[in-house]
Amino acid sequence: MDLEGIEISGYAFSNIIKMSGMFNSVLKDIFKNHQIDNFEPNSWYPVNSFMDVLEEINEKVGANAVHKIGLTISKTAEIPIEVKSIYDFFSNIDKLYHLNHRKDGKAMCDAQTEQMQDGIGHYIYEKIEYNNLKITCTNPYPCDFNLGLIEGFAQRFATEGKKIYINHSRHLPCKKNGDASCIYFVTWV
Repeated sequence: MDLEGIEISGYAFSNIIKMSGMFNSVLKDIFKNHQIDNFEPNSWYPVNSFMDVLEEINEKVGANAVHKIGLTISKTAEIPIEVKSIYDFFSNIDKLYHLNHRKDGKAMCDAQTEQMQDGIGHYIYEKIEYNNLKITCTNPYPCDFNLGLIEGFAQRFATEGKKIYINHSRHLPCKKNGDASCIYFVTWV
């Protein structure tokens, strides 16, 4: 996937800082390694830099840290639409994903027309049953990051008292196996 000219909101980087905790010095070094010394949450950064940061965090801290970044983003993200249910959120996840990216300085989703630009893949939502969803991720982000996002948003928007289960079988397409996408099943009971 060619990510040239694509940027991500600095908000994503701010979530890495929020979850840093005991890894703070390691993360500061990782940011410096990628020339992100003085990042601003309201600025935009090359998506390749974000990908490189995630990869280095995975190498130096582990996959659980990458998963936790996804969880942190999902718990603190401002959602610019009215969300009343888990279905409302996941039926809009691709639009929200595109709103947090821009290409050549232009938003990758027009908030008014909801027209999306190609170039960063997608989160594809499919309702299976009343309490079961299938999410296919064709975006460039690593499996553990996507898993954290999906898990966190499912927990955030599920009906109170429901338990969330995420099934991501390595027998299905998975980026860790070299596939171009990952498939996750979200169930709540």
